[in-house]
Amino acid sequence: MKNLVEAKTVKNWISDDQELAFIDVREMAQHTAGHPLFSISIPFSEFEINVEKLVPNRKVRMVLFDNNNGVSQIIYKQAKNLKYINIFILKDGVEGWIKSKFRLFDGINVPSKSFGELIEEKFNTPYITASQLSKKQKENKDIVILDGRPFDEYNKMSIPGSICCPNAEIPYRISELIKSSDTEIIINCAGRTRSIIGAQTLINFGIKNKVYALENGTQGWFLNNFKLDHGKTKFFDKIPKSEKIKELKDKIINLLKDKVEIIDFNQAQKLINDKNISTYIFDVRTNSNQKNKLSKLNNVPGGQLVQATDKYIGVLKSHVIVFDDGDIVRAGMTALWLKKMNYHCYVVNESPKKIKNLNLKLEVNFKTIALNLVKLENLKNLKDTPIFDIRNSVDYCKKRIKKSVWSNRSIITKEISHYVKSMILITDDLVKLIWGTDYIAMGIPDEFRLAPFRIFGGYVPPLYAFLIILSLVIGILTILLISKTRFGSIVRAAAENSPMVSALGIRVPLYFALLFGLGCALAGIAGALAAPVRSLTPGMGFGILIESFIVTVIGGMGSIPGALIAAIILGLTRSIGSVGFPLFVDGLMFLIMAIVLIFKPTGLFVKGSSK
Repeated sequence: MKNLVEAKTVKNWISDDQELAFIDVREMAQHTAGHPLFSISIPFSEFEINVEKLVPNRKVRMVLFDNNNGVSQIIYKQAKNLKYINIFILKDGVEGWIKSKFRLFDGINVPSKSFGELIEEKFNTPYITASQLSKKQKENKDIVILDGRPFDEYNKMSIPGSICCPNAEIPYRISELIKSSDTEIIINCAGRTRSIIGAQTLINFGIKNKVYALENGTQGWFLNNFKLDHGKTKFFDKIPKSEKIKELKDKIINLLKDKVEIIDFNQAQKLINDKNISTYIFDVRTNSNQKNKLSKLNNVPGGQLVQATDKYIGVLKSHVIVFDDGDIVRAGMTALWLKKMNYHCYVVNESPKKIKNLNLKLEVNFKTIALNLVKLENLKNLKDTPIFDIRNSVDYCKKRIKKSVWSNRSIITKEISHYVKSMILITDDLVKLIWGTDYIAMGIPDEFRLAPFRIFGGYVPPLYAFLIILSLVIGILTILLISKTRFGSIVRAAAENSPMVSALGIRVPLYFALLFGLGCALAGIAGALAAPVRSLTPGMGFGILIESFIVTVIGGMGSIPGALIAAIILGLTRSIGSVGFPLFVDGLMFLIMAIVLIFKPTGLFVKGSSK
């Protein structure tokens, strides 16, 4: 086909002077698992919705690639319908890229993360380890910890004592926060990139204080077994005095000289109207209230724009216009970094009130067809009709319609064609078919057929004593493994933020596989220990699974002491209930769980988020 292009050609296009949109049309999980550098993700399932926002110029060189499964050919036709005229398909997709001996990169925001590493290497950005920071805190040193992430990330988890002040806001607001040149400033994020760029931003801005980037951010803090705060709301948004703003503006103008052009409204409109270039415009202020006032303009805090350029800018070597309140400090520092990332950058020296009058000329051009809509309350009447959920898998996992099946645009046709023909195989029934349904009793081994011990006026059989002691030993060893070892720290960190842990070079899937194997081993040990004291039957683990679920809910997800105490509560409930009201024992356990969920949804021994 004429539209096919070799991997070597695309590699050369990435390095030349012309604009390029290198688009991965696979789903996001596949993109994250491995993709060419400088490619962006616009999945097949969301292409028509997002392509115009990420690739605004219809004349730009566009290269599509997939897993060599024909999806790019479908997208090619869709892009043609949307009036894109310069479209190519990477020959053999990802496989062709690999055959050409070009590397794939896993994770998200790879260009920005690579840029952060280059910045650290070039400028030798000072850093501080989690242990060193903890020591300074214990010694009550004169330090300020600034969290350079947006507020929602900070609120989720933060370094104790830190203040939320997104990266682009730091040079603008720092004078109102730091009153002494002796105060040491530590910048942190979730990992590395924003910490490095935030710290170097302050240094480049000429601050006299010592500035450090926290090595590996909150993840590094967590991996060193230091406690993180949750639900904190300490956001620094104090505006500098007018005379200070003038001083800051003069300083940024001097830094922008001969590097980034400062333009007015008319010049910005001229760039937007130019059909031969791709132009983006961003409001880089952190103030979320601006989103409503400037709804047609992208509101992306400057630090986030630099941290995730491939999320907001879909064309390499494109033109980027940024603005703020008119002081141009935040916009200027953002533009300087984007300039270093090989974008043509401009700062608008106008008020937001005037900038919002810019004509962006963004239109959604794809045609839709009429659909039969079904009200939610009527779904119950569609008993034999399959329900497919085509949102992203993360949203599906969070909340979904009962009995719905997750799918996406690439596979839904196959899913539908196989749905009525498919057979559901119940694993439990297969086990019964192979091994039978008879109950098997092992009995107590001869080694434990001894006289019982007398403890606190009662008698305890030796086997029970052995089971109690061995369970305690296994429990203690498991707690130590999770809380005191590198393996446990990585698992806990990955549970909080798997992509960030992956970005640190850790093979998260391997650790999760090992954890799953460990869980299976513990389940096998539990079965072996239970065999002498109860009858064995296929599916016996189901009842235990239900009780384990109740224990987890009552104690709190992730709380080992909570699980222990909840298990004792449940055990006492079952023991006492079996004597007094045996018919209502199971109901009582669920009642206890319901009460806990009503008054303490996170569990008895897990602290909920508080502001």
